[in-house]
Amino acid sequence: MLQPDIVWFREIRYHLEEIDQTPGDAKVFLSIRISGHAYPVAGSFERARSDGAWCIKINKDQTEFSPHFDDKRFEPAAVEVPKLVDELFR
Repeated sequence: MLQPDIVWFREIRYHLEEIDQTPGDAKVFLSIRISGHAYPVAGSFERARSDGAWCIKINKDQTEFSPHFDDKRFEPAAVEVPKLVDELFR
């Protein structure tokens, strides 16, 4: 079952306390156009990765956090997201 959730730029992730207290059960963590520097997103992928999620980064630019992702894609999101959806759901 898929349950996508989106936090837009400058939004605060809702249910922060619940998320931080709940063991991670996500299979995939997808970061699109996020540098990884700003809280609360900065720690999200590290938490997901330590809980066993496959972490995918889609960003035209490399950042200091890029090496920490399992799958890195350095093309525009408009190109990479459709490719990823095809890969995950064929």
